[in-house]
Amino acid sequence: MSTHYWRAFEHVTSPPKLIVDLGAHCGHFSLLSHLALLEKFGADHADYLLVEANPRLLPQIRRVLDEAGFFDQVKITQGLVGKKSGSASFQSDPRNLLSSRALPPVANGHGLSLPYVDLNSIVPTGRAIDLLKIDIEGSEYDLLENYPHVLQAAKLLLIEVHGPSEDLQRFEKNLAALGLVPLSPAIHKENERLILYGHPPAESPGAS
Repeated sequence: MSTHYWRAFEHVTSPPKLIVDLGAHCGHFSLLSHLALLEKFGADHADYLLVEANPRLLPQIRRVLDEAGFFDQVKITQGLVGKKSGSASFQSDPRNLLSSRALPPVANGHGLSLPYVDLNSIVPTGRAIDLLKIDIEGSEYDLLENYPHVLQAAKLLLIEVHGPSEDLQRFEKNLAALGLVPLSPAIHKENERLILYGHPPAESPGAS
């Protein structure tokens, strides 16, 4: 329920039709979206596409969204996000299921081997994404490389970017090439940047 997520709803001007949550964790962002849309528009008819790597969190997601009464609008897919195929060693802290990362497969068996989800089989081609949330613990660089069209389809993009400032600068440059620019200052959290992106409004005819 970070303030990073709340600020997006200031920019939602019409009822969303598609919300995509990559790195859904416990489903709290989708729950927040549902409640915010109910308050703002009086109804929520959006389709929700959620992807979460940690299989231990799926029952929690289902319970949270079912209790909120909109589970019939939700499709949940379990797997890693970033690459188009293959697998990685998924490691999480048993004391904090929200802390996790995907590492190259290792022969010694540490971590849980999980497959990558092909987003092209989940996200409808050619359909606008009203709200795209990405919190995939460092795999956002792979995501941008492999699925630029998914990010470009987002009207609003909420993302957690990891790494040093030079990596962030390159990331922002690549997003700018897709037409996405920061809509508000980044929130700094240790070595992470929480950023809200969107497409700048088109200039009216005759504007200087």
